[in-house]
Amino acid sequence: MIKLFALVALVGAASPAHAQVREQERPQAAPSSHTVILASGWTSLAAGRAQDAASAADKVLALAPWSHPAMALKIEALSSAPAPAALDAYEQWLGARPDDAGLVEPIARAMLWEIARGADRSLARDALQDLVQAQVEGAAAALAAIQIPSDRLEVDAAAARGGDTGALTRLAGAATAADVTDKTAVANALATAGPAAIPVLLPMLEDRSGPTRAAAVAALGKLRATDATKQLRAALQDRDPFVRSSASVALFRLGDSDGQARVEKMLQSEVPDVLLMAAEAWDGQAGPWIAVITPLLQNTDGLTRLYAAKLIAPFNPEAARAVLGSALQDANPVVRAASAEILADQPLARPVSGDLTQLRRLLRDRDAMLRLRAASLLLSIARAGR
Repeated sequence: MIKLFALVALVGAASPAHAQVREQERPQAAPSSHTVILASGWTSLAAGRAQDAASAADKVLALAPWSHPAMALKIEALSSAPAPAALDAYEQWLGARPDDAGLVEPIARAMLWEIARGADRSLARDALQDLVQAQVEGAAAALAAIQIPSDRLEVDAAAARGGDTGALTRLAGAATAADVTDKTAVANALATAGPAAIPVLLPMLEDRSGPTRAAAVAALGKLRATDATKQLRAALQDRDPFVRSSASVALFRLGDSDGQARVEKMLQSEVPDVLLMAAEAWDGQAGPWIAVITPLLQNTDGLTRLYAAKLIAPFNPEAARAVLGSALQDANPVVRAASAEILADQPLARPVSGDLTQLRRLLRDRDAMLRLRAASLLLSIARAGR
C-alpha cells in the first residue's frame, strides 16, 4: 500500500512536467491543403506572377467550386488582364448566387484602369478621379499627368477663390476669348470662384451666345451677387427664354420679390423643364416645389424622370432610387449613363442585390461612359461596405 501511495505521489509530482513535454511533442494541426495552395497563390500575386496566382485559385476551385477565398484570389489575379477576363470568371462562378460587392470591387477597379489608359482623355480623367477618391495606388500620379482645358478652369476657379489674382486674370481672359463661342464652362467655373468673379461675370451678360448669358446669370445668382440685381432684372427682358428663366431663379436666390413671384409662376407651368428649373431656386431646401416635382418621377421622358429623382432624393430617397434603378435598364444609353452618374453622387438608400446586378451588367455596355459610371458606383458601394 505504501508503495502504491508513493507511486501515485511520484506520478502526480511528475505530471505537470510530463504534460508540458507531451504538449510540446504533440504535432500541431496542419493547415488544410486549400489554405496552403491559396497562400502560395497570394504570394505569387504579390511577386507579380498573376498567372501562377490564377492557377492556384483554379486548383482549389476544381475541388471546391463554391470557394469564396479561391474566387477572390482568381479575380485579383485576372484584374491585371483586360477587365472582361475577371468579369467572365466571376459571372461563371456566380451562378444563382447574389452578387458580392467585395468580389466585384477589383473588377470595377480594373475597368476604371482600362478606361484611364484609353484614348479619351476626358473619360480617362474621370476614371482616375474615381480611383484617386478610392485611394488606389498609382492613380494620383496618373491623374497629375493628364492635362485638360476644362480642368484648368476648375483649378483656376479654386485658386481665385483663395485670392490668387493671376488665376482670376486667366479666367477673365477665357471669358473674353474671341475664338470661343459658348463660354458656359467659363461661367460655371466662375460660379465657384467667389465674390471676386462677379466683375468678370457681368460683361458676360452681354455675350452673343444665349447659353453663355444664361450661365452667367445663373452664376451671379449662385454667388448671391446683390450688387448685380439691376443687371439681373434687365435679363428678365432677354430675347432668350432660357436666359429669362435663369434670371428669375437668380433673383429668387437674392430674395428679390419680382424673382420670387416669377419662380412661383414657373411652378405652375405645364412644361417639365420649367418646373425643374424653378425647383433649383430653393437650392436643395424644402419648399412647395417638392409636391410639384414628385409627379415628374412618372414622366414619360427618361431624362426628366432622372432629374426629378436627383432633386427629390434628399427628401424621398427610396422613391428616387426606384426611378434611378429602373433607368439602369433603359434602352437609351444616355439615360442609363445619367442614372449611374446620379446614383454615384446621391446618398441614396442602401442598394439591394438587384442594383448590384444591374450595375455589374453595365460593365459590358458598349458605351465607355456608362461602363465608367457603373464601375465608379460599384467601387464606391464596395468601399463603403454597403
